[in-house]
Amino acid sequence: MTEAEIELFRSGFAVRHLICDLPEDHFISQFLTYSNQMTDGYQEYKILAGFWLLSSLTQRKPYIDLATTSGGIYLNLWSQLLGLSSLARKTTVIDIARHFFAYAQDDPLTDTDYSLEGYLETLAQTPILAMINDEVSTVFQKMGQKYNAGYNEFECKLYDCNSLNKRLASGGKKEPKIHTVENPFITKLYGTTFVKYKRSMSIPDFDSGFGFRFLYAAPTYEFEQRPPRIRISQEIEERSKMEVRTAQIYDLFRQSPAFSMCVDQDALDYYVNVDFNTQSEIRHKPNQEFIGSAWSRYSIYILKLAALIEIGKEPISQTITLESVKIATSMVLDYFLPTICDIYNLLTVDPKNNKIDKIIEVLKDLKGIASRSVLLRKTRLESKEFRNLVDTTIESGQVEAIYVKNQKNGKVTTYYRYIDCDKIIFENPSSPSSQIPQVPRFTYTNNDVGINENLDYSRQLDCTHLDGYSKQSKIIQTHTDSRIKNTVCEPGNLENLGISVNLDSKTNIQEIVEQSEESNLLTTPEGMAKAWEREGI
Repeated sequence: MTEAEIELFRSGFAVRHLICDLPEDHFISQFLTYSNQMTDGYQEYKILAGFWLLSSLTQRKPYIDLATTSGGIYLNLWSQLLGLSSLARKTTVIDIARHFFAYAQDDPLTDTDYSLEGYLETLAQTPILAMINDEVSTVFQKMGQKYNAGYNEFECKLYDCNSLNKRLASGGKKEPKIHTVENPFITKLYGTTFVKYKRSMSIPDFDSGFGFRFLYAAPTYEFEQRPPRIRISQEIEERSKMEVRTAQIYDLFRQSPAFSMCVDQDALDYYVNVDFNTQSEIRHKPNQEFIGSAWSRYSIYILKLAALIEIGKEPISQTITLESVKIATSMVLDYFLPTICDIYNLLTVDPKNNKIDKIIEVLKDLKGIASRSVLLRKTRLESKEFRNLVDTTIESGQVEAIYVKNQKNGKVTTYYRYIDCDKIIFENPSSPSSQIPQVPRFTYTNNDVGINENLDYSRQLDCTHLDGYSKQSKIIQTHTDSRIKNTVCEPGNLENLGISVNLDSKTNIQEIVEQSEESNLLTTPEGMAKAWEREGI
């Protein structure tokens, strides 16, 4: 893990909590009560899984008829549970939600890895589809394959619940294959680990719009774990009550015609004020492309979550109230929006996606030192781009350049060496070496809180061009005045490069410098050649 990743886990995901205070008789509260009895795990997983379950039960019947949309906003919810390991209880929480929906529809709900064509065939027959997968990395990897080209874009169209046709290549057949998906309603409850998500989700796939359509629960804080035990009769009764209520909601909406939910005027005014002011703040801040893209989808989730809060009431309400909009707004701005920014930050510091990190990782794999040709070949970067990136690492003090002249043909070979961070003295050693900008915490428990004040620090956010290494504390001093003097020359590393070494393990380049009359020229190829020639290299 890079330092930026560690800092994200420590100060981002770990300190953020999803708050959703609802009455005890609310559907979400009842789901949380039962889930808390069955497993420890993170509360964020349970809340998001509960909303996914409620969303799936609505069966595309309720919608919000906003004038700015062509067909209204349906209450489908796409959710993603991310965790560090199996100890987070992602699978357990997903299986609880899976059980109740399977009971309601009286049919098992299993994980399915679709190809694009298989997905189309399924949706043509079953356009209202609840999708669940407790390890979705395999699905994401398949979506990136050539035979599944266009998968992400197709998913983005499905999210809007509009009918569409998809034509596949005929493959030499006379008749093309056309799939028609009428009035789709897809809900998703996915889970995976941080590592697998980073391996399977690329930046282009995320930026296509696919990643922005998910609500993410990604906690890393410690929770009190409970040992396994046998289910007691009271818990069986609680499950039965939850099964009955889930089935009743499912049957009600399955038999009901589609209907438009009402919105109280004060609730609509509050939502419009939040949306307009947030857009204004984002628009007038530099480098806010990512958060602007995220807000364009997450603002709609405020209305979706508020509508689901009304539907989860006892009895069911068809009118979105100011109280529900306030709760949903707080959930989105306090938790979901900063969490998606952290998720994207985590993707950008991954060595696969961040090219500077990639150079550092390759150098580490090569025991800290490599020739220019080897490093260029291993990183698979273009020569011009490689040159600019290496220059950046040299100027930032992460890498040093060493020039060696061949005495036979006079050719100068450039070597790059990774500088151990342990040899660097920072301005404040007790503080974190990497500070990741965070979206500020928004609190809407008070209607008088101003959006401009809440977004005051968001100007620091630049998820699009995050470079974990460039965020390190300023280096003010090194152990020696020269990067070359600070280099420890290990025989094993140089021998792997085809360089004959006549030094013991305690010898370092600082001793070579002291023996060389041209020590002030060591940063040039000629100076390095003379110094190394004296030592038989």
